[in-house]
Amino acid sequence: MSRDRNRTLIGLEGLAAAVVLNLATGFASMYAARMGASDYQIGLLQSLPPLFGLVVMIPGALATDRMRDKRRMAEISILATAVLFLGVGLTPFLGAASVGSMIALFALTNAPLALYNTSWQAWFSDVVPPALRNDTYAHRTKLTYLVGAIVLLGTGLLLAYAPGSDGDRIRLYQVFYGLAFLVSFVQLRFLRGVRTPPPHDPDAAGAFRLRASIAALLRNRAFLGFAGLALVFYVGWQFSWPLFFIAQVRYLGADEAWLSWISVSTSLLNLATTGYWSRFIDRHGVRATLVVGMVGLGTNPLIYAVATLLPSGVALPFLFALNAIVGLTFSAYQLSLLQCLLEVVGEKDKTFRIGVFSSLTLLSNILSPMAGVWLYAALGSDQRAIILTMGISTVLRFVGAGLFLLRWRALRGTPDIGRKTASPVEAVQATGALGTGASASDPAATE
Repeated sequence: MSRDRNRTLIGLEGLAAAVVLNLATGFASMYAARMGASDYQIGLLQSLPPLFGLVVMIPGALATDRMRDKRRMAEISILATAVLFLGVGLTPFLGAASVGSMIALFALTNAPLALYNTSWQAWFSDVVPPALRNDTYAHRTKLTYLVGAIVLLGTGLLLAYAPGSDGDRIRLYQVFYGLAFLVSFVQLRFLRGVRTPPPHDPDAAGAFRLRASIAALLRNRAFLGFAGLALVFYVGWQFSWPLFFIAQVRYLGADEAWLSWISVSTSLLNLATTGYWSRFIDRHGVRATLVVGMVGLGTNPLIYAVATLLPSGVALPFLFALNAIVGLTFSAYQLSLLQCLLEVVGEKDKTFRIGVFSSLTLLSNILSPMAGVWLYAALGSDQRAIILTMGISTVLRFVGAGLFLLRWRALRGTPDIGRKTASPVEAVQATGALGTGASASDPAATE
């Protein structure tokens, strides 16, 4: 009964989190653009947030590991994020400083968001045993996709058709940020309702000293191999993020309605396929599923590049239709990435290691989008430039997916934490074998 209750509450907490994030971040770039942001400032809106997350990640992870209940850091992070989103909604009142203030405050929200993600992942692995993680996480993911689609479609249509001017749209954006602030307290209520195991006493004598934690991390070859390969994919994935908005608005003529329809179609397909990919994980494991998800994401920049070559009346419908490829496979990526990470971090210093992984991806998120915008500008900031930069992103993404395909082949003989054909004991063995320093004869050590 407690397991069913926890599964329900974890799902509802994810639902509330999705409402908050979609209200506050779904159209952040357009919010800035309506206030007069330049292409460079739009790029900053993509690159600055990870910088703040990077600064707090390792200290926050160490502080979380010192806490008897990791949920406490997630609670603090939710409250801090709520306050900052409210501040973002108030920036239009600042006149000439509104755009700069909006970018700064929006970037600052990534600090508590990064801490929330890291502490939530560590807390989730404490609360949900390996044998139940796939089902519980898939249930939560379905709810986030469903509410994400509803919120994005509703806000997008309101922003496109209800206001009469940009000033009216900006005021509507402010209402959305106010709602995000209020829903954060609902999210907090659900999180606090989850029943957790008895809090443990942190091992202050060894596991949470920074030097000892780093030394243990450097001996964990499975984690280092996974993180290194993931970084390659993340560089290619994040390289084109700000360029998608530029392509949609400048070259394809999209407004908030089209942006919402494209996002919603992806979310609905994610929702429709989450159950399938969860069962796929049960049969084939998380590592094979991750490769499929990465291949799907690899096609996205190519689709955008082709769309920019089409006539104006065809380009957006083409993008809407072909974006289904990403929608059909993104759930495979999302469901498997966290479980693959939990497979290699081990139990000791868990939050610290998740924090290190998140720091690496945040560092990529700082540099890669900036590199994409810089290259686009260096190539002339025109249609040819957007096609070339999207092509580079496609190549990098497929290289990352190929490396994970090789990893899957190398580890086929080891237990997979997601495969239901393995017994619960084997699932625990998978976490242990891949989450600690493996012997040289173990395939996990050859990553």
